[in-house]
Amino acid sequence: MKKKGNSKAGGIFAIILLGGLVIAYIATAIISLIGLGGAKKLSSNFTEAPQNGEYIDGYFYVGTELLLTMKHTMNLIPTGNEYYFAVFNDYGTQMLFVRADKKFADRFTNSEDGFFKTSDTGVSVKGKMRKMDYKEKKEFAQFVSDARADGVETVMSGDDILFLDAKTGHVAILKLIFGGCLVGAFILFVFVANVSNKEKMAASGVSPDMLPKQSVLNMEMTDVFGQPGQSAQTNSNSFADPNMQQNQFGMYNDLQPATTTNTNAATNKKVKGPKDIAAIASIILFFGGLIGILYTMTFW
Repeated sequence: MKKKGNSKAGGIFAIILLGGLVIAYIATAIISLIGLGGAKKLSSNFTEAPQNGEYIDGYFYVGTELLLTMKHTMNLIPTGNEYYFAVFNDYGTQMLFVRADKKFADRFTNSEDGFFKTSDTGVSVKGKMRKMDYKEKKEFAQFVSDARADGVETVMSGDDILFLDAKTGHVAILKLIFGGCLVGAFILFVFVANVSNKEKMAASGVSPDMLPKQSVLNMEMTDVFGQPGQSAQTNSNSFADPNMQQNQFGMYNDLQPATTTNTNAATNKKVKGPKDIAAIASIILFFGGLIGILYTMTFW
């Protein structure tokens, strides 16, 4: 019994832990969307350098072609790619790296010498300022050094290179979707477990909805037919059909063999009910949400 109790407690703890992680995952998405809603305006001159963790909304008139592609895998399975570009202030004296989608450079309509690109109307970029990881920082070290030699400073925080994550909003929406998949999977799992439990009780002759009513019926039969010192079971048996057998709840089970209208197994195809559909849907939602989380982890 103790071992069974420990197993049950462990299962409850795992469910609580998983639920907490899913809630935290969804919360980060909500925080990001709220932050983007109140994003700080960044002038095209970079008069006030953006800081790490700030949500920025800016217009940029000069950018570059794709500078770096970072490919991510998990056990040799591709989980996503990151694409880095750079934008500049109006004077060309400051450079800010941007992580965006692969086609980001196409938003700058004019091409300059095949590397720099410009836009007459400006390109709007909104996202969160982040620090580059060690790998990205190492890849850009020489590029930053060459830019400094040409009189172009990079937006940094101490020794850390900062970048504007233009995928913040996109990733936040994906987190809500994938987090919602896990929540939906959990709700369907509870539904399936509840239905399965009721089916098992019904198969054993116990109906959870009827137990109180059966108890009352048993007592009423005792009051009506019973004599002092006699039980309801003894008296009620005298009124029972010989083909019926009383069970432990005072109800009767028919001893006559059930008749079937169709004995051909080939024609008795089982139709999937709500429980089966819910079980399949819960599995799809769970693995879909799990794969989605692995994908969004690429952009953390």
